[in-house]
Amino acid sequence: MHYGQVIKAKRQAQSLSSQKLADILGINRSALCLYETGKRNVSKNHAKIMENYINGRYDIAIRDMLLSNLRKKYEHLTGRKGLEFWE
Repeated sequence: MHYGQVIKAKRQAQSLSSQKLADILGINRSALCLYETGKRNVSKNHAKIMENYINGRYDIAIRDMLLSNLRKKYEHLTGRKGLEFWE
């Protein structure tokens, strides 16, 4: 498994689109897609960002974003906040 496949597998396990992950990491979506497919080696500028992502340093931010989206979804459906038990 090459470096890009690891990134893609983790992104898919987190149910993130390539655009969403690129936004979180602060990189261009097309660069991320090229890394994932192995068509381009990770640049020096992005190497540390990718390493941090693979090692889980963005996991809390991603979890918080996903929880926020769920809260908004259920607040809209029920008219109340809900999901307090996830705090």
